[in-house]
Amino acid sequence: MTTYSVKYKKNNSLFWKTLKKVKGDGFLSDSIKTLNGVQIFQTFNVRYFIMEDEERIEIPTTNYTFRFCKKRYELIKERMEIESGGKLTEIKR
Repeated sequence: MTTYSVKYKKNNSLFWKTLKKVKGDGFLSDSIKTLNGVQIFQTFNVRYFIMEDEERIEIPTTNYTFRFCKKRYELIKERMEIESGGKLTEIKR
């Protein structure tokens, strides 16, 4: 299985941290609107990463910046070609 790496850091930090051997990722967003009949708006946004060993790492997106390597794009394109049964053409911008 092809894996890729992801760099992330807090917005006020100078230093990047790296997740290696990531095989998939996603984004979760939800909001809680009521609590005991009282309307409360609480939202959370989390980006999760599935590692090669099936470990799941969740990082809140609030105050974090993420950088994905080129391998991720190639992997997504490859999976889309398999699902569609044909080659995808790229539109140059």
